[in-house]
Amino acid sequence: MNQKAIPAIAADFVGVLLLIFVSVPLLSPLLKTPTIRGGSILFLLFILVGLGLNRIKRLESQDRFRPNWLKTLDFSNHQPTLIFLAIAIIFVFVLAQADLNDLWGDTVDLFENTGEVHEGEMTLYITFGPIFIWLMAGALFFAGFVLKTEKVIETDAAAYRWTEFVGLLLINALLGLFGLFLAGWLGRTLPAAGSTVVFLSLSIFLGLMFFPIRGRHTLRHPLPITIISFVLYLIFTAIWVL
Repeated sequence: MNQKAIPAIAADFVGVLLLIFVSVPLLSPLLKTPTIRGGSILFLLFILVGLGLNRIKRLESQDRFRPNWLKTLDFSNHQPTLIFLAIAIIFVFVLAQADLNDLWGDTVDLFENTGEVHEGEMTLYITFGPIFIWLMAGALFFAGFVLKTEKVIETDAAAYRWTEFVGLLLINALLGLFGLFLAGWLGRTLPAAGSTVVFLSLSIFLGLMFFPIRGRHTLRHPLPITIISFVLYLIFTAIWVL
């Protein structure tokens, strides 16, 4: 095995262990059904992933080893694409938070209790309430995903491998939590759907959301074995969270 692939593969392996022993047994009740605690955990991890991406971008690029087919998929230096992907991911995050925190139900309750809550209070709640906080978390993620950094962690630096491992592990942990949320949401939205339909839906959605996030590392450190490792981890997640 290429020694340079060890941090990424180790992050995928530890991600599997976290999914088996922590995420599914302990966090499923919080993320498969709407709970504020589940939303808070997802909120915190989303911020940490944004910070982790900022560190991953500092890793010295090794794109001289990148095959031609991967170069055609490179979006890392195209700002409009980066902005579009970041906004799409943040949009999904906000929708997930709205569902987990039952924002729609709370808003309806506020408008129904007009005698207890003034119109100004309702406006302040909607404008500067949870959506504002979620968008602030999205702004941190946006900075980590999109903005350029001039600082570089060289390949021979001691921090290089640890930065890779920790950053990718955070991404994998977030993928696992989103997998749990989506499995619960699909179960509530499509109760008659079979396990095959749910698995395929999960795999496609998680791929669309997390391939760009993982790509911020892969495009700087392109090794086929790490791509395969991540694909296997994603498929395992889609199966295990059902």
